[in-house]
Amino acid sequence: MTTTRDESWNSPPERGPATRTRVEWWAPIAYGVVAIAWIAVSDSLVGSWARSVGQQTGWSILKGIGFVVVSSVALHFALRWALGRERRAHRRLEASEAALRDSEERYRSLFESSADAIVAIDVDGRFTDANPAALRMLGYTREELLDLSYRQITPDRWRDMNDRIVRGQVPARGYSDEYEKEYIRKDGFTVPVSVRTFARRDSAGMYGGAWAIVRDITERRRAEEALNRSVARFRALIEKSTDIILVLDAEGRYLFWSPSATEVLGWAASDRLGKVAFEFVHPDDRPRVVEFFRSQLEATSPAARGPIRYRCRHMDGTWRQIESHIRNCLADVAVGGVVVNGRDVTAQRLLEEQFQQSQKLESVGRLAGGVAHDFNNLLTVILSCAESLQQSVRAGSKVDLQEIDDVQEAGERARDLTRQLLAFARKQTIAPVPLDLNALVLNMEKLLRRVLGEDVELATVLASDPSTVRCDPGQMEQVVLNLAVNARDAMPSGGRLTIETGQVEVDERLTVPHPWMQGGTHARLTLRDTGQGMAPEVLAHLFEPFFTTKPEGKGTGLGLATVYGIVKQIGGCIVVDSSPGQGSVFDIFLPVVRFDAPEVKVPAPRAVSEAGGEAILVVEDDPQVRQVTVRSLEAAGYRVLVASQGEEALALAAAETGSLDLLITDVIMPGSDGPAVAEGLRHRLPDLRVLYVSGYPQDLIAQRGVVAPGVEFLQKPFTPSSLLERVREVLDAA
Repeated sequence: MTTTRDESWNSPPERGPATRTRVEWWAPIAYGVVAIAWIAVSDSLVGSWARSVGQQTGWSILKGIGFVVVSSVALHFALRWALGRERRAHRRLEASEAALRDSEERYRSLFESSADAIVAIDVDGRFTDANPAALRMLGYTREELLDLSYRQITPDRWRDMNDRIVRGQVPARGYSDEYEKEYIRKDGFTVPVSVRTFARRDSAGMYGGAWAIVRDITERRRAEEALNRSVARFRALIEKSTDIILVLDAEGRYLFWSPSATEVLGWAASDRLGKVAFEFVHPDDRPRVVEFFRSQLEATSPAARGPIRYRCRHMDGTWRQIESHIRNCLADVAVGGVVVNGRDVTAQRLLEEQFQQSQKLESVGRLAGGVAHDFNNLLTVILSCAESLQQSVRAGSKVDLQEIDDVQEAGERARDLTRQLLAFARKQTIAPVPLDLNALVLNMEKLLRRVLGEDVELATVLASDPSTVRCDPGQMEQVVLNLAVNARDAMPSGGRLTIETGQVEVDERLTVPHPWMQGGTHARLTLRDTGQGMAPEVLAHLFEPFFTTKPEGKGTGLGLATVYGIVKQIGGCIVVDSSPGQGSVFDIFLPVVRFDAPEVKVPAPRAVSEAGGEAILVVEDDPQVRQVTVRSLEAAGYRVLVASQGEEALALAAAETGSLDLLITDVIMPGSDGPAVAEGLRHRLPDLRVLYVSGYPQDLIAQRGVVAPGVEFLQKPFTPSSLLERVREVLDAA
């Protein structure tokens, strides 16, 4: 079959005859009209002007000559004007044809060089032209392709759609919307394409076929398929992940809720999307979580932060322990939110609590053994000295004062051990006040130099601004002293102890492992020594009670445990950095208070004033303590009433005819406790002064309002002198 290239892509339209023959029809008519008019007018004039036949003949000759001259001149100018007009039209036509050829050449160049395939078809759908890109895409030569129609290289499933577009939409609208289909290449493989088709019309506006821009979308299809596979893979990872994956906006509202979140917390995505996440956080954890979230929004780095642990409400109303990391991806257009990766650590938390409980039980066992050991030693001294004193008195021999001193020393050691145990258990009765750590270090400097000895250099590096914390000054002194003694023991050959103060911002790096702490500004007290350092296995047990690396008799193992208990009671934490041969650094972080600490003045010792015979009611359930108390008061000149329980005290007071000046009562007793006895007596004696005594820890006596401001209290054990001094203070204050 022989074919030729579609000339409609190149050939300009033919010129019509109208321009070339425009002057041919009007010239004879104009000439005839002028001639007739001339003859009629001239004959009329000659007839009226000639007086004779000779004149008439002469005028007629002149008339004919004039007509020839005038018509020749007029015809000359008319033909000149017409020919000039024809030349101008011809030049315009040539210019148009040249422009058309240039345009055709430009479009042909674009047609030939286009990266997209361009094809032309006739009204029957047969190819009439194709550019090189189309030939490369389909694999045919030009002659082979022009022997085919578009239907022959279109797979069956695309033909109906293609026919509707080419035969319906394109002739009616003049163009088609972009659509996708496939072509069959010469080698039999299909190629996916994107097509846009335009109508071709002749000079009369009749539809003469179409031309189409065809783009090979093989690479795009591959990219889309790869993207779809990637999306499906990551969706499967998210849906199958056991970790919770959430996306929040800048206000904390849920934008995405993974299926794993539903498995852990019970809520469906439809229940959570658009809701504020913080509403489902436990109220006690919510401020910390909100602060952590806001700090991530303000962070300049998009790096993930965490972990942070908090409790989140399950759909059934219970609470789940969740541990999360968050990453700020608000600036990432692909995410547009804050990504939260979390996991349910409720079971892990229970295991941790069980492990901690087992550790506590182990510590309690070690504590009981240590306490029994120390108290047995003290009781050995007390019982031995008491028996020796008893034998001396019965034999009438001289009493050895050293044995009395030994009993007193053993009692003081027992008292100190009890106080250490209470501090370790964080149940010691304390009096917290605002305290500047700089002032604390300065006030203790002289004492510390004596404790450390001459071979240990003490250096202090104090912050320029005060670091004020709220704590019991005596407890903080105990903390510093215990750490200083520990540092001294780590430097047997001498060294250097540096004490530093300052302020730092505490974040989740400390609040996560120490959940009782709050973020924000904290005072830091650092003790740095150049001692022997500690191995990791020692650091792991450093704060356990009765754990010590010192030789037998050189330490109780309660020093650092006491430090840990005091610091935690204040709401802070202690971090230790140490390695063998590199010394140790103890960093204590304590929450600051936002006002200057008042000057803590040490009261000057005062002498006990003489008793004035005041009446004192003593209520104590322990017989020995009651006897010692009564003997001390009576020896000082007081009139003493004694009761072993609350009801007996009320009965004695009711039977007493004289006045009562002071009530000394134990806090916790069988029957009515101390506050109940005091309340009952004050109904009758509103001005009665009360002094409470107790050996119970702070949490028990605080429940009875005894450690409230304005309540007089004396902690057991006490000596007769401390009792009398306190009694006198209470009576004199009245």
